[in-house]
Amino acid sequence: MTPELVRRGLDWLQDEHPILRAHAVRRGLGFTSSPPYLYRRVYFETRGTEPIPLRSHVNPHPTAGARVLQEELRRPIAAGLQPRMRAVLVRPSENAEKAQLIICVDHTIADAHSAMRSIRQLLEFFADPDGAPPPRGRQSRLPPALDTAMPRKTASGRPYEPMIRLPVAKLPKSDVGTALEKRKFDKAETEFIKSQVKSHQTTLHGTIAAAVLTAIHHRFGVTELTCLSSVDLRRQCKPAVSMDTYGCYIDVLRTRHRIDQPLWALSRDVAFKLIAALARDHAGASALKRPTWEMIWAETVPLLKNRFRGDGLVITTAGEISLGRHYGPFILEEITGMISQETLGAGLFCLALEKQGELEISLCYAPHCLAQEDAAAIAEIAAASLRKLPG
Repeated sequence: MTPELVRRGLDWLQDEHPILRAHAVRRGLGFTSSPPYLYRRVYFETRGTEPIPLRSHVNPHPTAGARVLQEELRRPIAAGLQPRMRAVLVRPSENAEKAQLIICVDHTIADAHSAMRSIRQLLEFFADPDGAPPPRGRQSRLPPALDTAMPRKTASGRPYEPMIRLPVAKLPKSDVGTALEKRKFDKAETEFIKSQVKSHQTTLHGTIAAAVLTAIHHRFGVTELTCLSSVDLRRQCKPAVSMDTYGCYIDVLRTRHRIDQPLWALSRDVAFKLIAALARDHAGASALKRPTWEMIWAETVPLLKNRFRGDGLVITTAGEISLGRHYGPFILEEITGMISQETLGAGLFCLALEKQGELEISLCYAPHCLAQEDAAAIAEIAAASLRKLPG
C-alpha cells in the first residue's frame, strides 16, 4: 500500500461520486426565528474543487496509527476548495507489509451507508487498479439535497421535551479525545440474534438499542433516557433515492424511553416510537434543525454543566456493509468506524454494522466525560444480553 496507489484510488473515487467533487461555499444570508437570527447560506459547488487531500505518515512506533487517528478526529475538515473528505496513510516504514488507511468524511455529505460503500469501492480499486471500471460521476450531477427531496415533515405541536443525559464524570482530558469499546458476534451468534428479533416482532435497531439502554440502567440506575436514532430516508424521498447514491440521506430522531422495562418490551418501544415519530411528529422529533427559543431555554445550562453532552445514547445501524477479506494482493484485517465525541456529543454513540454476516457494535465516547470502566461495563452487559436474549 503506497501513497501513489492510494492517490490513484482517491482520484478514481472522486471521479465516481459528484458529491466528492464538490466544496462548500457560503453565500448570502438566511433568516431564522431564534438566535443568531441571521446565518450564512451554504451551497455545494463542483467548479474548482481540489483533489481529496492525502497525507503519508511513516512512523515505526506501534501506536502511531492510533495517535494519528485521534489527531484526525480532533481536526475539522478545512473550508475552501477542498472536498469534504480527506485521508491519511500510516505505515511503520516505506516498504512495510502492513498499513493503516484513515478516511475522514464530513457527516454533511455521507451517512454510514455511503461512507462504508466508499471504503468498499476503494478496496475493490486497490485489488486491480488497471482493471477498474471507468468512473461514472463525470457525467452525473450532484445528488438532490435532502430538504428538496423529502415531503414536508409532520408536526404534532407538542412542547419541546428536554434531553436526558448520562451522569457525567468530570475527568481530565488526555491524548485520547474519543475512545471506543467494540464487541463482535460471530455468524452463529448473529443469526441467533436475528431469529429472536424476528420471532419477537421487533427490529434489530430496536433490540441493539434496548440492550445498550438496559446496560446503562444496570450500570447507573437511571430509569428514563432519551435516545437519538439515525433513520435512512432514501425511500421516503420523492422520487426515491437509489441506494447506490452517495450522500447523507438520514435524519436523527429523538425518542424517550423507560429503560427499566424488560428487554423485548424496550426493543418494541424503540422501534414503534421511531415509526410513530416519522408518521406523526417528524419535525418535533428531529434533532437536525435550528434551535428554537424553547430548546435554547431548556438546554443551554444543562449543556454547559455537563461538558456539552447531549442525549444519553445515539445509535446508528448500518446493516451489512459487504466487505470481504481478500482484495487482490491485499488482505483487510480490520475496519473501525468512529465519530468524534470530544467537543460535543452524546453519553454514548453506538454504531452497529454487519460484515460477512457477523455483527459488530462500536461504542464511541469521550473519556473525560465517561470513565473507561463504565463504558467497558456497559459494552459487556449489552453484549451479554444480546448473546443470551430471553425467549
